[in-house]
Amino acid sequence: MLSAFNNNKTITRLYVNTMHYLYSHSTARNQKTIAYVFELIPFINKKYNICCENIDETDFNLIIPFDEKQICKKVGYNPHNYKQLFDMLKSIQLNNQQESIIYQLKCSLYPKINTITIINPNLLYGGEEKDECLKFIHNLLDEQ
Repeated sequence: MLSAFNNNKTITRLYVNTMHYLYSHSTARNQKTIAYVFELIPFINKKYNICCENIDETDFNLIIPFDEKQICKKVGYNPHNYKQLFDMLKSIQLNNQQESIIYQLKCSLYPKINTITIINPNLLYGGEEKDECLKFIHNLLDEQ
């Protein structure tokens, strides 16, 4: 999928088999919820898949992640109901391994933010190092 961002072109890979599974196993309500993830594509860091302000940043320590309410504002969802949106997103399974389409993980590097939001790179990924991104996520999961 190509999208314009600051007059540069950014390519984000959407995985066909994953998308097929996702939509064939979703209710109409879940499909509407999934659409929120696609609205976040312009705000997903290319290396770590974190929803953030600086999507081109490759140094994890310099990424400026969005909090839940900022994400709600980006997709036009009422920020006061952010828990509802994230509960719905976390309930949608990506595949038979019961992976969620998003991860909300605590990260000690960002003490002012309760959790960072990461879009599962098995759904979409804009970088060149998907395996490294998955390793990064698994390391954060191990710290939880």
